[in-house]
Amino acid sequence: MPSPAKRSLAIDGSFEAFFTPPPEGTIRLTVGEPDFPTPRAVVERAKQALDAGDTHYVPTAGKRALVEAVAAKLKAENGLDYDPGSITVTVGAKEAILDAALVLLDPGDELLVPAPCWHSYAAIAAIAGARAVPVPVRDGDFHPDTGALQAAATPRAKAILVNSPNNPTGAVYAKAELQAIVDLAADRDLYLISDEIYEHLVYGGRRHYAVASLPGAFERTVTVNGFSKAFAMTGWRMGYAAAPPDLAKLIRRIHMHAVTHPSSFQHDAAVVALTQCRPDVDAMVAEYDRRRRALHEALSKVPGWRCAEPEGAFYAFPDIRGTGLSSQAVYARLLAAGVQVIPGHLFPGGEGFLRVSYAAEMPLLAAAAARIEAAFSP
Repeated sequence: MPSPAKRSLAIDGSFEAFFTPPPEGTIRLTVGEPDFPTPRAVVERAKQALDAGDTHYVPTAGKRALVEAVAAKLKAENGLDYDPGSITVTVGAKEAILDAALVLLDPGDELLVPAPCWHSYAAIAAIAGARAVPVPVRDGDFHPDTGALQAAATPRAKAILVNSPNNPTGAVYAKAELQAIVDLAADRDLYLISDEIYEHLVYGGRRHYAVASLPGAFERTVTVNGFSKAFAMTGWRMGYAAAPPDLAKLIRRIHMHAVTHPSSFQHDAAVVALTQCRPDVDAMVAEYDRRRRALHEALSKVPGWRCAEPEGAFYAFPDIRGTGLSSQAVYARLLAAGVQVIPGHLFPGGEGFLRVSYAAEMPLLAAAAARIEAAFSP
């Protein structure tokens, strides 16, 4: 029997264990998933579509009403003027990133990614036959280091992937920092993939900026977003990619042959999310903010830990290097204490840190914080 393709062997499967429930009684602060239900209006619209027999093929790019709603959203909220024909509705934002990578990257190319970064980016680059290059961010606040990006932009570099608000660090990049990345991309003739799935989850008066809205960015940027995080729709697997027409056509071609389109009956429900559910989003964000502040305060008190203030998404990323232990060893100690987090070594560039999700109710966070502090108290 022939051997599997080499690029398949390069794909890391370490995260699979974290989709399995931990021992009973363990407080699970791992999965990047809202703990709120999908807004009721979205669910009801999907049920209506099913009852009406909306279970057949729709256009590959998505129903016209949905791509128009996405285009309107991008224009009103992000200052991006995409024709609906340049938008493709995908099976989650992850598919949109994969489609973009397959369009932009050839075997041997390099994808630059400020790191620590989401583990799937490396796997996606490997699927395209390319290599993700983790580029260190500034120590302390996890914001991009333009000098490090410049040094990493070798002739093999083809694109930069930007994720702000960031998973796993919670950093929200400032406009000037994003513009510096855009200027570097323009200078080196690189593409940009902007993963903006946590767009609405920003705190403390900070603001999200769409990369493609910045001077010099639009024609070289694929904008990726979706419904999973803001609208608590992770299981729906609904995302989208928006790009200049020449790239959009190629993204849609890959999407067509890979998945055809997301489930038909979900499209009208996604329109409801975009057009009616901002109050639901705002309520969730307010609660995340309350949890964020409480968890940050608690983790900052743990002996040997330092915790930068989370600026966006729903993750804290405490620095545990002061304990003298590896992230895997700290993970094991916390699991024994009844708290499950994600050890930082599973994120490129993340050794010495932990990802702690605050997408959990306040009583659980308070109990987890107490267990963590006890596990590291003298």
